[in-house]
Amino acid sequence: MQRSEIMEQVRHIDEVVQRANDVARKDASVPPEFKRSLDALGTKMLQVRQELNTESDDARIVQSIDALEALGDRAKHACEHSGVTQRELRSAVMEAHSELSNLKHRLH
Repeated sequence: MQRSEIMEQVRHIDEVVQRANDVARKDASVPPEFKRSLDALGTKMLQVRQELNTESDDARIVQSIDALEALGDRAKHACEHSGVTQRELRSAVMEAHSELSNLKHRLH
Protein backbone atom coordinates (compact mmCIF):
# COMPACT_ATOMS: atom_id res chain seq x y z
CA MET A 1 0.00 0.00 0.00
CA GLN A 2 1.39 3.38 -0.99
CA ARG A 3 2.09 6.03 1.65
CA SER A 4 -0.28 8.43 -0.12
CA GLU A 5 -3.09 5.87 0.11
CA ILE A 6 -2.44 5.40 3.82
CA MET A 7 -2.44 9.17 4.33
CA GLU A 8 -5.72 9.54 2.46
CA GLN A 9 -7.37 6.76 4.46
CA VAL A 10 -6.09 8.14 7.78
CA ARG A 11 -7.30 11.64 6.82
CA HIS A 12 -10.77 10.27 6.13
CA ILE A 13 -10.87 8.28 9.39
CA ASP A 14 -9.71 11.38 11.27
CA GLU A 15 -12.66 13.32 9.86
CA VAL A 16 -15.03 10.61 11.08
CA VAL A 17 -13.42 10.61 14.54
CA GLN A 18 -13.64 14.40 14.73
CA ARG A 19 -17.31 14.24 13.79
CA ALA A 20 -17.89 11.76 16.62
CA ASN A 21 -15.94 13.94 19.05
CA ASP A 22 -17.99 17.00 18.07
CA VAL A 23 -21.27 15.17 18.67
CA ALA A 24 -20.04 13.73 21.98
CA ARG A 25 -18.87 17.12 23.30
CA LYS A 26 -22.27 18.70 22.60
CA ASP A 27 -24.25 16.00 24.40
CA ALA A 28 -24.07 15.98 28.20
CA SER A 29 -25.65 12.51 28.31
CA VAL A 30 -22.61 10.88 26.68
CA PRO A 31 -20.73 8.98 29.39
CA PRO A 32 -17.30 10.36 30.36
CA GLU A 33 -15.52 7.04 29.75
CA PHE A 34 -16.78 7.04 26.19
CA LYS A 35 -15.65 10.65 25.69
CA ARG A 36 -12.21 9.68 27.02
CA SER A 37 -11.96 6.84 24.51
CA LEU A 38 -12.81 9.25 21.68
CA ASP A 39 -10.29 11.78 22.97
CA ALA A 40 -7.56 9.11 23.06
CA LEU A 41 -8.45 8.05 19.53
CA GLY A 42 -8.38 11.65 18.31
CA THR A 43 -5.01 12.31 19.96
CA LYS A 44 -3.45 9.18 18.48
CA MET A 45 -4.97 10.01 15.10
CA LEU A 46 -3.15 13.36 15.15
CA GLN A 47 0.13 11.65 16.08
CA VAL A 48 -0.23 9.14 13.25
CA ARG A 49 -0.96 11.90 10.74
CA GLN A 50 2.19 13.69 11.85
CA GLU A 51 4.21 10.47 11.64
CA LEU A 52 2.98 9.85 8.12
CA ASN A 53 4.44 13.21 7.14
CA THR A 54 7.79 12.77 8.89
CA GLU A 55 8.53 9.09 9.57
CA SER A 56 10.44 7.15 6.94
CA ASP A 57 10.34 3.77 8.70
CA ASP A 58 7.38 1.83 7.30
CA ALA A 59 7.46 -0.66 10.19
CA ARG A 60 7.00 2.22 12.63
CA ILE A 61 4.00 3.44 10.65
CA VAL A 62 2.45 -0.03 10.75
CA GLN A 63 2.96 -0.15 14.54
CA SER A 64 1.24 3.21 14.89
CA ILE A 65 -1.68 2.07 12.76
CA ASP A 66 -1.94 -1.07 14.92
CA ALA A 67 -2.07 1.11 18.05
CA LEU A 68 -4.67 3.31 16.40
CA GLU A 69 -6.79 0.29 15.55
CA ALA A 70 -6.58 -0.88 19.18
CA LEU A 71 -7.91 2.51 20.29
CA GLY A 72 -10.67 2.14 17.71
CA ASP A 73 -11.55 -1.20 19.31
CA ARG A 74 -11.66 0.49 22.70
CA ALA A 75 -13.94 3.27 21.40
CA LYS A 76 -16.27 0.73 19.79
CA HIS A 77 -16.42 -1.30 23.01
CA ALA A 78 -17.10 1.84 25.05
CA CYS A 79 -19.83 2.85 22.62
CA GLU A 80 -21.50 -0.54 22.80
CA HIS A 81 -21.30 -0.84 26.59
CA SER A 82 -21.87 2.69 27.82
CA GLY A 83 -25.43 3.16 26.67
CA VAL A 84 -24.69 5.62 23.86
CA THR A 85 -27.92 5.92 21.91
CA GLN A 86 -27.24 8.80 19.51
CA ARG A 87 -27.45 7.31 16.05
CA GLU A 88 -24.97 9.73 14.47
CA LEU A 89 -22.41 9.09 17.20
CA ARG A 90 -22.75 5.30 17.08
CA SER A 91 -22.54 5.38 13.30
CA ALA A 92 -19.36 7.48 13.29
CA VAL A 93 -17.65 5.25 15.87
CA MET A 94 -18.57 2.07 14.00
CA GLU A 95 -17.40 3.56 10.69
CA ALA A 96 -14.07 4.65 12.19
CA HIS A 97 -13.58 1.24 13.78
CA SER A 98 -14.38 -0.60 10.57
CA GLU A 99 -12.07 1.55 8.48
CA LEU A 100 -9.22 1.28 11.00
CA SER A 101 -9.56 -2.51 11.02
CA ASN A 102 -9.61 -2.54 7.24
CA LEU A 103 -6.50 -0.36 7.05
CA LYS A 104 -4.64 -2.51 9.56
CA HIS A 105 -5.42 -5.68 7.61
CA ARG A 106 -4.34 -4.08 4.34
CA LEU A 107 -0.97 -3.21 5.90
CA HIS A 108 -0.29 -6.73 7.17
